[in-house]
Amino acid sequence: MTVITEAVKKQCAERGFDFEAVLPNHRISWNNSKLKADGIASFNLPPVSTCPARGLCERYCYATQGNQWFKSGYLRRVAAYKATLQDDFVQVMTAHLVSERVRILRIHDSGDFYSPQYLMRWIEIANTLPNVVFYAYTKQVFLI
Repeated sequence: MTVITEAVKKQCAERGFDFEAVLPNHRISWNNSKLKADGIASFNLPPVSTCPARGLCERYCYATQGNQWFKSGYLRRVAAYKATLQDDFVQVMTAHLVSERVRILRIHDSGDFYSPQYLMRWIEIANTLPNVVFYAYTKQVFLI
């Protein structure tokens, strides 16, 4: 088990949720009102626990405030994290983005690239879908 998975499990337990009961889900979100207005979808992970370089921003993370921290939103992000661990993540996410007709995707309103392998999976998805614009903000500068 990775350090990130342990952190997500711990965060779930602290919030009274059973990590093992959450099923993987590749679903993207169209719920960010600022992004939705511009036709931008997003894919999100649990805040803080999936951000290895979080540092001081952990204290001020907007994704631990308001709607993002409600049970349904948080569990949706845990399900997304679990989807990223699946062997078929690249294939299933690629198919999902095509079926949703995504033209612009923000990778991570919350969460971050938690490993070099995870970043490479997104690069593979982006290379497969050249007509989709992918963008992300990250503190994982050492990966770039």
